[in-house]
Amino acid sequence: MSSTYISWAHAKGRCTNLNDPRYADYGGRGIVICNEWLTFKGFLNDMGNKPYKMTLERVDNSKGYYKANCIWATVKDQANNRRSNVNLTHNGVTRTLQQWSEYLGLNNRTLATRLRRGWSIKRALTTRVT
Repeated sequence: MSSTYISWAHAKGRCTNLNDPRYADYGGRGIVICNEWLTFKGFLNDMGNKPYKMTLERVDNSKGYYKANCIWATVKDQANNRRSNVNLTHNGVTRTLQQWSEYLGLNNRTLATRLRRGWSIKRALTTRVT
């Protein structure tokens, strides 16, 4: 079995198999797989082979699996697109907490602690560690 086939089978299972452990987070909340992707051939025609160290990613997590909403992405990119992420907007720019931490050179735990302690987003992002 190829890694491309495994990615397809897992996505299909999450959306269509009531016994799949992840069904509640996918099919159970309305995430569907398009008719063309119900067969591996249809999926492969749209997505091509899975690049090395990439994962199947839905660009918009509120929508299903279909060509216009899916890409091959790195694990890091996919982690930044989770529903559970904390998104912060400052000066019109929205990033996840992790992305802000990397951008600013701050430890993500430092930033998270600041926010838990009630700091404003602006203060949490602009106060430098001394």
